[in-house]
Formats: sequence, C-alpha cells, structure tokens
Amino acid sequence: VQKIRNGEAHVDADIPIIILTGHGQQEAVKAAVDLGVHGYLVKPMSKDALEKRIQVALSSGTIDPNILEK
Repeated sequence: VQKIRNGEAHVDADIPIIILTGHGQQEAVKAAVDLGVHGYLVKPMSKDALEKRIQVALSSGTIDPNILEK
C-alpha cells in the first residue's frame, strides 16, 4: 500500500485498495488505514460483505483515520 500511495508502483496512486486479511487486531487495521486504504475486511467474510465493501470503496475516498479514535 505504501509503495502504491507513494507512486513507486506501476499503478495509479489513487487506486482503491481493500485489505482482505486474517488479522483483525486494532493495530493492523490502524496501520492499513493510516496508509490510505478504502476498505479492510477480516476473513472469514461473506460474499455480500465483500460486494458491499467493493461498492463503497469505488464510490468513496479512503477510510478516515479519525473514525478509529472513537
């Protein structure tokens, strides 16, 4: 994510990024959000949850890190 956001990868730096992982610890989520992801899903998740997250990621900006502070 960091290389993409910094323009070091060969893709658009603003491309929506969704993290799909088995790690749901708050520190991991915060680190991803701080790097500028559009979504974060923890496995296992449903097909509906994935589809919804993709739709949200394509229609909105990155996750606001301030929402994790609440």
